[in-house]
Amino acid sequence: MNRLGDSQRRLTAPQSARAGSYWSWLLFKEAKQLAPLVIALCACGLVLHLLGCFVREGGRADVHSGALLMVPLLFAIGAGPMLVSQEKEQRTLSWMGSLPIGPRSIVLSKLIVCVMGLVLSWVVSLAFTSAMAPSFFNSWSFGKIDLLYWVSGTFALLS
Repeated sequence: MNRLGDSQRRLTAPQSARAGSYWSWLLFKEAKQLAPLVIALCACGLVLHLLGCFVREGGRADVHSGALLMVPLLFAIGAGPMLVSQEKEQRTLSWMGSLPIGPRSIVLSKLIVCVMGLVLSWVVSLAFTSAMAPSFFNSWSFGKIDLLYWVSGTFALLS
């Protein structure tokens, strides 16, 4: 028995339970670090779509296509370096290395959160485009195959 009256066996959790709790904490920490970037980029995309509503009919499709592609592309460029630089700035990289989790798990948690953020940015960007310019998808200046190339390109750029 220890000072608090608990047995020593109850205080030590199995290795798999401790790793699971650290894993969820890692995912939450990475998501919390990327949240301001996602919010800022989505707000910029919304502003661009709103500005696109006031453009003449000839250039409106260009503004909406630029806003559609800008949010995920900028997220793919900035998410990875932002996560690594925040670890250096907050000096938590060596502390995370002391946890009972391997370096692969740390990198994998960063990659999982980045991919989830990129999917979210694509969904939000497509939703803003369909809400602000419903006729945009009927008269695309680029086709659905081009959109597939952009989506796969941003995932490749992110990884």
